[in-house]
Amino acid sequence: MIFLDIQLIDGYEFDILDSLENHPPIIFTTVYNEYGIRGFKYNGFDYFLKTIDKRELQRGLEKYRLSTYPKKEILELKIRDFKNLFQKQYKHRFIVNVGNHFSTFNVKDIAFFKS
Repeated sequence: MIFLDIQLIDGYEFDILDSLENHPPIIFTTVYNEYGIRGFKYNGFDYFLKTIDKRELQRGLEKYRLSTYPKKEILELKIRDFKNLFQKQYKHRFIVNVGNHFSTFNVKDIAFFKS
């Protein structure tokens, strides 16, 4: 089960979900009620407007617990895919202008840049 806010700082969560082949069940949270229907197209189990009431949260979790949605084995694969989406890819080397030509340097060989 994933709790996702509809509008993230760097974009909408729907964009993230669109990039996944499969995704685990989701409870959407937001201050924007106009996104509720769209959330259910992504296997949304529930949709909470902020601030989330404790009784609503318990009801949403119980709804999921009682559902026939595949739980552990299938979801472990989906969660792994979801986590991979957030793995940042860093550069392994840089191309640097040195005099009249460009040179390639591995990141592990660079202490700092000065310009």
